[in-house]
This record gives sequence, structure tokens and C-alpha cells, in this order.
Amino acid sequence: MYSSFWIYQQWASFLFNRIHKYKLIHSLSYDKDSIFLFFQSNSDHFALELKFIGGELFLLQSDKIPNDSKTKGHFQFKQLDNATVTDVGTRIFDRLIYIEFNNGWKLWLKGFGRFGNVLLQNPNSETAESIFRLNIKADWEQNINEWDNYKLSFLNNRIIVPDKNIIDLAFWNTMVKSVTFEKLVEYGFDADFFQMLDYKMQCRSIFIFLTQNIRNIYFGIIEKGKKLNVEFHFDSSVVRTTEDCIINIENVTSEFVRWYFFHTFKETFIDATTKKIKQDKSLLSGYVKRSLEIKERRSYREIGDLILAHAHSIGKGVTNALVMDYYTNQRIRVKLDSQLSAPENAQKYYRKAKNEYLELQKLDESIQMVQSRMRTNAEDLEKVTDATQFKDIKEIAKKNGTPSSKSNTKTIQTLPYKLYDFEGYEIWVGKNARSNDELIRLSSKNDLWLHVRDYSGSHVIIKQKGRDFPQSIIEKAANLAAFHSKAKHQKLVQVIYTLRKYVSKPKKSLPGEVNVLQEEFIDVEPKDFQLIKSE
Repeated sequence: MYSSFWIYQQWASFLFNRIHKYKLIHSLSYDKDSIFLFFQSNSDHFALELKFIGGELFLLQSDKIPNDSKTKGHFQFKQLDNATVTDVGTRIFDRLIYIEFNNGWKLWLKGFGRFGNVLLQNPNSETAESIFRLNIKADWEQNINEWDNYKLSFLNNRIIVPDKNIIDLAFWNTMVKSVTFEKLVEYGFDADFFQMLDYKMQCRSIFIFLTQNIRNIYFGIIEKGKKLNVEFHFDSSVVRTTEDCIINIENVTSEFVRWYFFHTFKETFIDATTKKIKQDKSLLSGYVKRSLEIKERRSYREIGDLILAHAHSIGKGVTNALVMDYYTNQRIRVKLDSQLSAPENAQKYYRKAKNEYLELQKLDESIQMVQSRMRTNAEDLEKVTDATQFKDIKEIAKKNGTPSSKSNTKTIQTLPYKLYDFEGYEIWVGKNARSNDELIRLSSKNDLWLHVRDYSGSHVIIKQKGRDFPQSIIEKAANLAAFHSKAKHQKLVQVIYTLRKYVSKPKKSLPGEVNVLQEEFIDVEPKDFQLIKSE
């Protein structure tokens, strides 16, 4: 865990020596995850970056100056502009650093794990005047005066306690449990003398020993599975300066940041790419199924040819005709438009054949595109899964962006519909008018189609699984159709349903507009339920 109180004590000591009597020129944030504190004394400048990674606070020295960035920053904590640092300290055995200024205001750097934050304290108030991470709402209610108890001030090298005659045993007990006694003995702690003391004095002796040896602590970083641990040990052979300690800590911080962003990118990429491949498999299945349906059914052009061949025996006003099929030498029945003559009916089938041919072309192109994308994603997924450092996946990372970038989410290809699963039945729900048209095109003739009556809304398809659709499935799909419509706020909504083959798309109609030849209806409440597969 990076947020060790030892690290904060080292930083507090370093900052006191570095910025005591310096003026805070500006507090600038260039994004929601970092803030820069710019200090100045005569011609000397110092910048401290407070960086939040996964909500955890990291401190880093920076060579940035207020005007060296083309990106305009947002000013924070304006009450401290040009105020002079009078003291820097920490709360002993706690992950807190305070910077006190000559106007009485304090800046608290809080490193409570993923609840890290920066708080500004008015000298006349118990609670924060402002905070940097606004989503940590508990910080608005925090009684900051409590943090002054057991405060270690580097100005006078003194510890401030609530009452010098009262020892908070709970606090000291926490302190004792935070270190391993056997390790202390190993590093030179006088165990015999320790056994002669009462409990309160034992606690104090441990604190004194650790405080005196703080510069002998060396921080290291080790990886344990998917977690990175920061550990420390004593090295009594070398007495380090505060600057040496900070260099050690910053090296550990840099290593952690590299590790964090690599593993965050890796996990995000694997999850997103796995989802894309799964979505593409479903999309590909729909394209292939639709293509096979077109190829296996009777050609519209052949039917048109048969109508023309028997035009002499087919009169106007006939809805169907029994004709000899010269391709199979069998008699078949063909459907006709009673308002059209035999040649006109043949032309209608020829137009369908042309559209059928164009649809097949588009389906073949879509199948090739999805297959190519799936191969690329599978190759990238294998590389990222096996990668151990960023350089192994440099090109992939460049192409996909960092885990937090907006472009990364935009590259994820989605299905043209929301995909639900209920009792083993797939339910498709259109996302918009054009998506509704896509549902009509991709669904099969024996799928069940649903739509709310007399209101605009999503088309819903229940994919055929058996010969019949259970009433429970129809009701669930109707709930979804009602919920994804303009009637979603009504208590009871009427939803129509029919087989997909009775739904047609009129020529030159608006997106989402269809004709329904026959229908049934069901009254249901608008209800949504969890997406089981993907969206």
C-alpha cells in the first residue's frame, strides 16, 4: 500500500525544509486528477504535484511552472495566493500532511487510500472551506480540528496532544499494532528495557525509536499478483538525508504509476476487447443466418419467370395461382397482387430479386468486415494478455488510447440493438428508428415482432427457439416494448405482436415505419430488466 504514514512523515519533513517561508503563488489544476502547488522565494521556484490515481494521493516534485502549459489551468484555493508558509507537519502515524500559512489558513493533504483529497481550512471554522475532489462528500462534514490532535510540527519539532496529562490509549494501541515488534528488536530496539515499562511508556518508547530512525527507513516495491505492495525496512548502516528519502519514495512512486497505468490499460483493454469479440460473434451469426435464408429460399427472379411463362392463364384479380415449375417439374402455388396483371406481378418479383441481390452483397461485405475485425481483435487480445510491460504493446496502446481516454470507448463496436436474454430466449430491442429498421432486416420471418400501439417506440423481436412462444416470454418482451416507448410512464400499455413475416417495410417510408398485416395484442406494465448479454 502506497499510503504509508511513514511516507507522509518523510514528505512533511522534506516539504518543511523546502518551502518554509516560501509564498504559494498559485494552486492550479489542469485536469480532475491532479493539482499543482507553485511556491516561490525570491528567484527560487518549487512545484509540488498532487496526483490522484484511483482516488489515491501521490506526491511528486515537478519542474512545471504556472505559464509553461498551453492548456489553461483552473485556479484552486485562491485564499492562499501569495500567502507565506509558516509551518509544515503531519499527524503522527496517520496519512495526513498540513501546510500552514501566515494568514492562518491550512491546506490538508489527505491520503486515506482511494479517499485521498486536498482540503482548505479556514482558521475560524471546524470544517473545510473547500475541497479538491468534490465527490468525497464526507470531507465537507469532517471536523478538521480533530486532526490537530497528535500533530507533529516540524517548525518546533514538537507533538501536539489534546492534554499532556492524558494519553489516548486507543491511539497508542493503534500505533503499536502498526509495526512488528520483532522487526524493531531486529533493528536495534532495546527489548529488555521495553519489558520494564508500563503500557503507556512502551507505546511512547516505540514512537521515539521510530521517529529517531525515520531516515534509516528504505522503501521498496514488490508485485504480488495483480497488486503492488510498498514495503519498508530499516537500514542502520546508512543514515540518509531527507532528500535521499524523498528520492527513494519518488522512485517507488514512479514505478507504481508505471505499473498502475500498464495494468489498468491491460485489464480495460482485455475486458473491452473480449466484449467486442462477443458482440461481433452475435452480429456475425445474424448476418450469416440472414444470408443463408435468402440463398436457400426460392429465387424471386425464378418466380417472376414462372409468372410470365403462365401469363396467358393468369387473369387480373387473382391472389394466387397454381403453375408448373419448369425448374423442378412440380406444380407450385405463387402469391399474386390482385390489383396487378400477370406481367406487373412478374415485374414486382423482379424488383424484389434486385433488392435481394443488393442485400446479399451488403451482407457479404458485412460478414467480411466483421470477420476481419474479429481476427484483428483476437490477435491484439493475445498480445496484450501475454504482455509484461508497455513496450510490448506500444502500437496497440497508441491505437486504442489510454484507459481513461474518450476515444477508447468510441472504438468499441456495438450491436444495432439491445440484447436481452430471458428463459433462454433472445430478445432484441431497437435503440432508435434506424436500429428498428435493422431489426426488421436481420430478423427471421418466424421470429415474433412487438411494438406498443399508437405510440412511437422501439421495435422488439423475440428470436424463434421452438414452434411456439410461451406467454411468459411474450409478456416479458411486451414489458420491454412498453418501457422503451413514449408510453413508458403509463400504468398499463397495449402492445401488439405478430410473426415477423407479417411486418413489411413500405418503399420510401420513414425510418422505423412499417406495415403490419395481422396482429394480436396484450396489456402490460412498462418494465425494464437487466441486460444479460450486451448493449
